[in-house]
Amino acid sequence: MKFSIKSINMSIDNLSTEVLVIGVFSDKTFNEKINNLIKNFSDHLISTINTDFNPKLGNILTLHLISELKSQKIMLIGLGDKNKYSHKAHKKVIQSLISNCLSNNIKNIISTLILNHQTNKKLTAKIDVISIGYNLYKYDSKKCNNKYYIDSEFNVSYLVDPIDIEEINIGSKEGLAIVNGMNLSRLLGDLPSNICTPTYIGKLASKLTKDFPTINTKLFEKREIELLNMQSFLSVSKGSLEPPRLILMNYNCDKNNNTKPIVLVGKGVTFDSGGISIKPSNSMDEMKYDMCGAATIIGVFRALAELKLNINVIGIIVACENMPSGSANKPGDVITSMSGKTIEIINTDAEGRLILCDALTYAKQFDPSTIIDIATLTGACVVSLGNVHSGLFSNNINLTKELITAGKEILDPVWELPLDEDYNECIKSNYADLANSSGPYAGAITAASFLSNFIEIDNWAHIDIAGTAWEKNKNRGSTGRPVSLIMQYLLNKL
Repeated sequence: MKFSIKSINMSIDNLSTEVLVIGVFSDKTFNEKINNLIKNFSDHLISTINTDFNPKLGNILTLHLISELKSQKIMLIGLGDKNKYSHKAHKKVIQSLISNCLSNNIKNIISTLILNHQTNKKLTAKIDVISIGYNLYKYDSKKCNNKYYIDSEFNVSYLVDPIDIEEINIGSKEGLAIVNGMNLSRLLGDLPSNICTPTYIGKLASKLTKDFPTINTKLFEKREIELLNMQSFLSVSKGSLEPPRLILMNYNCDKNNNTKPIVLVGKGVTFDSGGISIKPSNSMDEMKYDMCGAATIIGVFRALAELKLNINVIGIIVACENMPSGSANKPGDVITSMSGKTIEIINTDAEGRLILCDALTYAKQFDPSTIIDIATLTGACVVSLGNVHSGLFSNNINLTKELITAGKEILDPVWELPLDEDYNECIKSNYADLANSSGPYAGAITAASFLSNFIEIDNWAHIDIAGTAWEKNKNRGSTGRPVSLIMQYLLNKL
């Protein structure tokens, strides 16, 4: 996948490509800059549009061999209502475009679509590139070689106003780094759990260190985790033969080298059977996706390193399996977390908070400015928000606003849910400081409330991605969310 930028001041007669992509609004008009571009053959296009094309959002009509052009084809693509052509609409148009290109084995296009946005061309280019790279992703399921494909021969040239070239160049580079991170995250999610084990995630994190010298990675094996006294984390892993891993990643390109780090914490349960409180067998295969919080950290670090951002970020991944066995946690057990707080295990399937609480305690040694944890934590969040918004909980109103803004900009939205202290009443225990489950009500909120008991700074957020980390049905697979949200948040900090 390669990108280039061309000035709209070039003569369209000299634009040689397989396909020239032109957007058409629902009133069958073009952007005014397109009108100037196509003036030599506009009568032919307008006549065709009026008789043969319905420019509904995403509709496509391909015209072959217009004699005035070196381009082999013109692809007309519907943009819908001119007054409603948002970045979200643009994303849908790109999805339709790439689907058509893949179906027809098209490898080279010149796109005029960015011209249809009058403001924030940098963000438009970023969303455009992310959408193209996202829709080109293909998991290599047949050869079982643990890879994904992005067609390296697919070339996109953007036709843009010369005044916007610098802005679009920056946006496209940011978009390419973000989608590369998203697609790496998607690969981790899509891999079967017998391959994507805690050990595998650790090796992949270490490989990033070799590929990008700005990333340092340290792997902690079981004995080292025991020495850290992360007994809550270890209690979840002890039911499995797969050894746990604590993965510490450090990205520091801060030129001043004196700013407090932003710490990202990722849940990495590579397979969640539920443990002794075993899950229903229906859709249990999807529990390989319970490590998508960890996959997000990996994807973010890859994107950070590609962009060489001037920022200090630490990633903490707690990776293990949650399996039933004679050594597994049992309902009624009481364990002691790294913080010293005791936890009564009511439900072994509420294991995510048991591994995250130790990771959050571990994070404080880095004196962070901000902590954001990311986890496929609760089915209750899926019930509340479906697969559109990730759930957001925070103890800081400014951090909440920053994450909501970043999500809206990059089309990876979050929705704030309450974190009132009153919810702590739901996780009280008669036998320990806390209970790990609260019963059937407000499950996403009480899980976040549980985690809040292990936070000692006033700038923390928890993002529950149980509904957004993967898709079902015909588009089944990992989404790579919320890599783009976290990256946009970090970019906005600069």
